Amino acid sequence: MIFLNIGTKIVPLIAENIELEKNLLVHQIANYRYIVTGHEAIATVDLQSKSCSCRVFYVDKIPCPHAMTVLWCQYGEDYGRQIYEYSSLYYTVDAYIMAYVEKIKPIPSEDS
Repeated sequence: MIFLNIGTKIVPLIAENIELEKNLLVHQIANYRYIVTGHEAIATVDLQSKSCSCRVFYVDKIPCPHAMTVLWCQYGEDYGRQIYEYSSLYYTVDAYIMAYVEKIKPIPSEDS
């Protein structure tokens, strides 16, 4: 699986989330569930359902700072690869190619 990572919004967003995750604390409450505290907030991350109570993980389909902190705690130095495993397949090169595989015809003007 190849992900788009050059000239898109995903890399700056992930870089920003990596910076934010540095001051968060993680507490495991179940196999895939964690409580993350910091930045004056408490978030619950569920890696199995790819969700976080901050809703950023669910909406953007890219791990939020809370989820990235959990991935770092769970996978250690290898967490960089796991970020893409927990991102939506819509960010892959294949999905991008499939979106534009057919011709896009312009809409004719109202005068025609």
